[in-house]
Amino acid sequence: MTENFIGEMLKSKFVAPSKESLLEKIVGLEEAISRHGKNKMDEDQKHILHICRDYIQSAKECMRGFPSHPHLIWNLLHRVDEHMILLMPQDELYARAIDVKTAFDLTITEKKVREDVLGEKGKLTIAIQDIKESGQNMERSQ
Repeated sequence: MTENFIGEMLKSKFVAPSKESLLEKIVGLEEAISRHGKNKMDEDQKHILHICRDYIQSAKECMRGFPSHPHLIWNLLHRVDEHMILLMPQDELYARAIDVKTAFDLTITEKKVREDVLGEKGKLTIAIQDIKESGQNMERSQ
């Protein structure tokens, strides 16, 4: 599916750097979705994955229709990033907490998603607290 889309986009005589970046982002997100799809998921996670696929499909359709002004396309892809964080396993959040928080602060604007991840009881907030606590426990044991 991705190969056909990329081939279609590359048929034009000139591919702008902004379009190249969008293509790279779409491929990366589709690979991530494919990896997540191989994991055992509950119904909520399956629904999130379906939403991500829909956003990517919408982004592809916009790329076909709008040869320039990629702002809408980037907004759709950022929405995929928002939802992908909700699929990230707790241990991966531990390992990437600071990078995820920085990226999240730069790209995620939807209030409910921000609360679910960055709120007082948010997934990322809890992961960062656990990291801090485990670091303090390691210092005490030394």
